[in-house]
Amino acid sequence: AESRANQETLSANIKAKEQAQAAIEDLRLSTTTTIKQLNSQIFEQQETISRLEQQATWAEQRHRDQIQELHIRVENADDRNQDLSTSITASTQPLLRQNTALQGVSRQPAIQLGES
Repeated sequence: AESRANQETLSANIKAKEQAQAAIEDLRLSTTTTIKQLNSQIFEQQETISRLEQQATWAEQRHRDQIQELHIRVENADDRNQDLSTSITASTQPLLRQNTALQGVSRQPAIQLGES
């Protein structure tokens, strides 16, 4: 009877050990699958970050180019403005002299009338 009880206990221990090993194997497989999924997600996130960083770099360079182009356009507009300002001053000088001369001529007859 004692031998039979020992065999049943041994059999129960072996069965419990096998169940524990099966549970450990299931957990190991589940953990391995989870780790693979997480590594895949990490890789995808790294790819996304890399792509977004590249797009940001391209956008930044495009904006720098646009800013540089706008600076050039402002400089060119300033140069044209300065040229026009100089040109207007130069072209109005003869008109101002002519106007002054006409004002002087128009005053002379009034002066002559007063003298007579």
